This record gives sequence, C-alpha cells and structure tokens, in this order.
Amino acid sequence: MFGGFGCIAHGKFPELVENGVRVVLGTDACAVSRFIDMVRIMYLASCAHKDVKADPTVIGAHKAMEMATIDGAKALLWDDEIGSLEPGKLADIVIADADGIEWQPNPMELPVANLVYSANGSCVRTVVIDGNIVMEDRRFTMVDEQDYVARASVCTSAIFARLGVERRTVWPVR
Repeated sequence: MFGGFGCIAHGKFPELVENGVRVVLGTDACAVSRFIDMVRIMYLASCAHKDVKADPTVIGAHKAMEMATIDGAKALLWDDEIGSLEPGKLADIVIADADGIEWQPNPMELPVANLVYSANGSCVRTVVIDGNIVMEDRRFTMVDEQDYVARASVCTSAIFARLGVERRTVWPVR
C-alpha cells in the first residue's frame, strides 16, 4: 500500500498513477491525522494536487473511489473477495444518505462526484461487512459506542500518565 499525505501535497500522485503504480487510500489512526473519514481521504486524493499541478483533470472522483475500493483490494491481493460488488464476493456495502444539502441539486445525477467532492463520512447511514450489518441508521450494531468512548478516554489518560505527558488545551481559553 502506498500512502502518505506528503505524496498528495507535493503533487506526486498523478505521475505515480500515470506510470502504473497502484496508489491506494486508507486511514490508520485519528491520533496522527485527526480524522479517519474515507470520504475526506478520497476528497484529498482527488483535489489536493489539482492546485499544485494547475490541472483540474488529474485524479478525479471516480479514480479516488477506485483507489479506496478495488485498487486497495488489489494491493492486498484480496480483489477476488472484496473491493467491488460482484457475484461471489463478500457483501461489503456502504449506504450513504443523499438527502442532505451537500448532495443537491440532483443527488443521483453524479453520485460518485457528489460523494467525493461534496459529502463526508457523516452521510454514511448503513455499513454491511461480509453480509453483516455493522452500522444501521448511523448506530453501530456490534459495538457499544458510549462504552468504547469512555474506555478509550480512560486508556488515553493512562498512556499519557505513563509517558509523563501533560494533557493541556493549546487554545488560550479564559
């Protein structure tokens, strides 16, 4: 897997793709980038270098979607199981709510472009992984989110304490 925002920011993405390098998208940790929103990642991949290259046609929304789906599956050598909706593959589906203002007008006229350029991960309503509904109506079905957040906060405090790192607000609040 090839990643790193530095590659995106320095405009190297288009040359890599043009030269046949399989560039894929993913997220690793919100502690590093402060977000794990794949829609936002696709947006960055399809837009960040357009200014650098002064070319609005490089890496469009559809290529960004491919880099997040089938190209990622190919890089992991799982493209016979995941990465696209086809008979015989695992049923991995993301359903987005296209009723929001960010999808207007004509949300289904250009659904991939609307998703990548205008929406974000918060429009995702339902997620199915291998035929199992893991999120329904924006609620996790297999994880108690409140419990997870509470436990993560306790663990984070313990880790910072062990490291001797003081947690403080960097914005001057009075």
